[in-house]
Amino acid sequence: MATYTQVHVLDALGEPTRRAIFERVAQEPSAVGDLAARLPVSRPAVSQHLRVLKAARLVRDEQVGTRRVYSLDPVGVRGLRFSVFTDDIASWWSPDHHILQAPLASMVFEPRVGGSVYDVGTDGTECHWGTVLAYDPPGRVVFSWNITLQWEIESDPDRVSEVEVRFVAEGERRTRVELEHRHLDRHGDGWEGMRDAVGSAGGWPQGLQRLASRLEGVQARDGG
Repeated sequence: MATYTQVHVLDALGEPTRRAIFERVAQEPSAVGDLAARLPVSRPAVSQHLRVLKAARLVRDEQVGTRRVYSLDPVGVRGLRFSVFTDDIASWWSPDHHILQAPLASMVFEPRVGGSVYDVGTDGTECHWGTVLAYDPPGRVVFSWNITLQWEIESDPDRVSEVEVRFVAEGERRTRVELEHRHLDRHGDGWEGMRDAVGSAGGWPQGLQRLASRLEGVQARDGG
């Protein structure tokens, strides 16, 4: 499995000059001199930014003649999608899909096995509705769905379903997102209602469409 822990991809792209360098590399493979000539930044600064992007697995380099040429790294591009799904979950999650009593203030996806997925209300209350069961960036994440058929928090771990999301590389710039919501029968009698709800147009299909729209925005901004 590829190592993917050095630098967070969203943090790596948070610096404007670094993002501009990434955008140039996304347009075409480039050497340090080419990038410095097209941007108001020195060669040493370009090299420093490229080191950060390489550590985040967003770019890779190879020796071409006497030059070292940088191009997109498919692992990091896939990791960018993974990070938007997990760390930036509030940016795409349907705003009306919450069971908090108070208005939603934020969402948290703790990036580790055993971590919690939860909502935070404007009054400080928390609603922990998922537990991270597998966390394998940039390719796969699994979390439990701790919600009853009455849309309340389920405290019995034997009566929760699971959501697995896979991020499959399809070329250098394209990632296919596969989502499987399984073991819905664990919710007990009437589980078909939960199946129909999450599978309806307003369930996961809507969520994935919102994720796609969010990723399009990231791509337009970040060149990924």
